[in-house]
Amino acid sequence: MKRWLLSGIVLALVLLMLVTSGCLPKVTYSVSGYVKDEAGNGIAGVTIYFSGGYEAVTTDSEGHWSKEGLSGSVTVTPSKEGYTFTPPSITATGPRDDVDFVGAYTGTPSVDYLAVAAGDGILIIDVSDPEAPKKVGESDTDGVALGVCVSGDYAYVADGGDGLAVVDVSDPADPALVADMFWPSPVAVFGL
Repeated sequence: MKRWLLSGIVLALVLLMLVTSGCLPKVTYSVSGYVKDEAGNGIAGVTIYFSGGYEAVTTDSEGHWSKEGLSGSVTVTPSKEGYTFTPPSITATGPRDDVDFVGAYTGTPSVDYLAVAAGDGILIIDVSDPEAPKKVGESDTDGVALGVCVSGDYAYVADGGDGLAVVDVSDPADPALVADMFWPSPVAVFGL
């Protein structure tokens, strides 16, 4: 019995020496995932931090990221100004390709241009400097522009008795009327 005990102690000491001296190869693993918004669109430029002193990585244009050379238990945490993430962090202890996060924008949207209903059509105003707004483009509509709502590259104009006008505003300096729809009574527009 003493012989087994002594053999066990010697074996434990030998293993301890091998581990502490670095003679045993270090086992590493890789993790990867995506950072997307609630609609499933990738969020670029999110910094992914790792506990244990590992260098951070950044998501690509599709929200994908990956990290190699990790070992042990590592906490993965996303960060980008103006965003909160769910979950706030994930702990990995081995290889994973599903370390995914959902980001929600919590900051104030940046607005560089406004579309303004202005009688015969709309004006595009550069408001990147709020103390010095300036007109950069305009587009006439068939009626009298009473209201405007912008969604993506299009301005939807309540065009008085002429109904609804749609203006492509993707080039603020050259907005272009792309469609109009007569409506028998005046219309209003608002954003959703």
